[in-house]
Amino acid sequence: MENLALIDSFSEFKDNKLIDRVTLMAILEDVFRNALKKKYGSDDNFDIIINPDKGDMEIWRRRVIVADEDLDFENEEITLTEARLIEADFEIGEEVSEEVKLIDLGRRAILALRQNLISKIHEHDNTNLYKQFKDLIGDITGFRRPGNVLALEPGANYSYKNFNFYLYAPIALRRERPQSYPDILRTIDTKVFARGDAAFADYSINLGFGYRF
Repeated sequence: MENLALIDSFSEFKDNKLIDRVTLMAILEDVFRNALKKKYGSDDNFDIIINPDKGDMEIWRRRVIVADEDLDFENEEITLTEARLIEADFEIGEEVSEEVKLIDLGRRAILALRQNLISKIHEHDNTNLYKQFKDLIGDITGFRRPGNVLALEPGANYSYKNFNFYLYAPIALRRERPQSYPDILRTIDTKVFARGDAAFADYSINLGFGYRF
């Protein structure tokens, strides 16, 4: 049951981010393997089984049975005494597989797993965004600042004979600032989602006049 809080978000990520099943499984396995490396020093003897469609996940650690006095690497080896507590007829040289629960990684590791997963999803989105822009307008190695703004533009016009005077003062109601290309590069390099400040003014004043000949 301790897996559910994290696993429940698998389908949400896949549906909301439109990530295909193979890509999602690769991201998830990478995230879990990073956590295992931090906990045990190596992930070479771990098998990860993920079913993102059902929200199922299993982690199994394989260890070789050694004599009690010959234990050198706890992550890769298990003593004969400990192995026989799992199955009474185990012998030295055989391999033992044990399931590793998320709770065994520790609370902090579980929280870090979710943050790492979110970061990987953002990185995937950023890569796709870059590809879409590149396909649409060519290479974007220059500095571009994407975004849009929704503004209310109250104003007034005054006409006198051939003269026309006008005053407008647009006021920003909503500003949306997607990541720029430098933001995407910084996110990929640092693994931390980055987005610069929006380059939109809160308001502006436009004053002018015209003359009709």
